[in-house]
Amino acid sequence: MEPHDVYLITKELHPGLFAAFELISHDCGRQAGHTNYAVPLEWVERIEKDGGIDDQLQALRAEADSDFEALCIGDDTEMQAVVDAYHLQTANELLQRFFEEFA
Repeated sequence: MEPHDVYLITKELHPGLFAAFELISHDCGRQAGHTNYAVPLEWVERIEKDGGIDDQLQALRAEADSDFEALCIGDDTEMQAVVDAYHLQTANELLQRFFEEFA
């Protein structure tokens, strides 16, 4: 990704999504402790809107931290159970793309 094609996720502006990216990065052996993560611009609206991905992940983390962890780094069965229980299909898609493509 080129710098002008990305949107930066920071702990201050996107605490739910940033925490998810940190968990995934650390779990898959990549470096954690970043100041930001870059995602393609196509995700901005789904991240930023009220009730969007960041809001959903913040709420999940506050309500059920173990489910938040399962969504981010659980096995496929655990992840799918959380996705179904909390209706997090779009958030899960972004987390999967992060893991596979831009972590």
